[in-house]
Amino acid sequence: MRVVAWAPDGSGFVIGTNTGEVERFDAASGLPLGSFARHGSEVTAVAWSPAGRTLVSCDAECVRLSDVRTTAVFDEFRPGWAIESLRLEVRDGAAAALVVAGNQGGAGRIAVAELGGR
Repeated sequence: MRVVAWAPDGSGFVIGTNTGEVERFDAASGLPLGSFARHGSEVTAVAWSPAGRTLVSCDAECVRLSDVRTTAVFDEFRPGWAIESLRLEVRDGAAAALVVAGNQGGAGRIAVAELGGR
């Protein structure tokens, strides 16, 4: 396991691994509930949207947004530079923005995407 994030309602959690796997688990039983699309390299961050319907996961090259219910990827972002971190900025209980930071040739980079209430 590399990274973990709890569901907003506490019913479960997801883990991201150094082998690119992202898997969801039930909090009460610890049983797996499904796997998300595998990343090509180590998963460096996972985050739930406040509404609990979207899971954000990333590796050094790609950020994915997946539907928690179906585990299907519905959006993907490949900035063309090394991703070092991501953060969901939340205002008033709704996801306001996804902030992705990294670097390209030693120069800092940042990208911001609006998520709405997913």
